[in-house]
Amino acid sequence: MTAISSARIMILVFSDNANRSSEIKKELAIASQHGLVVIPVRIEDVAPKGAFAYELATRQWIDLFGDWGQGVERLVSHLRGVIASKGPTQPAAAPGAAPRAASRTFGHVLWPAKPRARAARILVVVLLVSASLGTVVWLRGVFTGDASSFRDCPTCPVMTIIPAGSFAMGSPANEADRDDDEGPQHEVRIAKPFAVAKFAVTVDQYTAFVQATGHESGTSCSAWTDGKWAPTPGRSWRNPGYLQDPSHPAVCLNWNDAKAYVAWLSGKTGKAYRLLTEAEWEYAARAGSTTRYYFGDQDDDFCRFGNGADQTAKKTHPEWTVLPCDDGYLTTAPVGSFKPNRFGLYDMLGNVWQWVEDCYANSYRDAPIDGTARTRVDCRLHSLRGGSWNDSAKSVRSASRNGVATEERNNTDGLRVARSLE
Repeated sequence: MTAISSARIMILVFSDNANRSSEIKKELAIASQHGLVVIPVRIEDVAPKGAFAYELATRQWIDLFGDWGQGVERLVSHLRGVIASKGPTQPAAAPGAAPRAASRTFGHVLWPAKPRARAARILVVVLLVSASLGTVVWLRGVFTGDASSFRDCPTCPVMTIIPAGSFAMGSPANEADRDDDEGPQHEVRIAKPFAVAKFAVTVDQYTAFVQATGHESGTSCSAWTDGKWAPTPGRSWRNPGYLQDPSHPAVCLNWNDAKAYVAWLSGKTGKAYRLLTEAEWEYAARAGSTTRYYFGDQDDDFCRFGNGADQTAKKTHPEWTVLPCDDGYLTTAPVGSFKPNRFGLYDMLGNVWQWVEDCYANSYRDAPIDGTARTRVDCRLHSLRGGSWNDSAKSVRSASRNGVATEERNNTDGLRVARSLE
């Protein structure tokens, strides 16, 4: 924290995950204690919460998620004004200590490994202004929680980069609860890194898509009614038959809805958004693990990592087979409510089934070994992976698969997106 105490200005680059960063909250408190001028710069349309809301309530915000040019003008003007009003920004030396030389460097810079253009331009602006006037600036930013994550637009999913690698796809013959369609187990090579959404697509994100495109997602969706699954008129992603808020995963989506969503993202951002292939999905879900779940083999550990049919569900549905633990949710949970896997992906198992690109086949015989999708012209069933809030141990394992008609909508089914990096 020496760099903070040596600075005179803290520029807090604020975005989605800053609200959850305890480290930045501590740094903001230290900056306030040392009398730094704090300039919050918001690059995504998110409001400060908790300690941030209190600390930043009286600050002058600079918004850069809208009109970039106007926002930069305000940032430059404000930064110059603060520096000019403060005079030379050399901190006072401690009694008896030698005076410190004026500095034109940042106390600290935290950026993603591959900064987005907007983030890079903020850095350039601050460097030029501070260097021209001679100052020490502490520049702090959290974009999406780690250096390998990014977001292409305010309503786009948060993405994280998954490294290339190899893994054994499917399950061994002796795995508990194994289905025949999980074999034969085979080695798959993912040759290039790719990006995967940290969370399933949320109600809020799907709403933005529908509002922008007018996409029709149907007026009937299968739901658990009178002890069985049945198509239910009036059910849709807007009203799946249970309460959701904008942070819950969107459900009642079929494969065509999922494809329309990623096509819209691609058009909106100019980036190659798509569904994961089935091999990519399992590789990303396992995150280097070879066990039934990405956290181990024990069913009673599941509720710390995902939302499946559990003891909460048993109270309402005593006829269900459930997990021997309690996650506290009867239906969907807000995305990110449980612990992530080693790749930093949340809810890969449970909460909602996730559509992938592949046509479903009842075995891996002749399946691609290079991570590409298995496709057919006459594909009637597509694969879903991950299990959902109403599934027990058998269906929320890393190897579990499901094949569902392309046009079918269920209130257990959603999607997660991928993005090619080249």
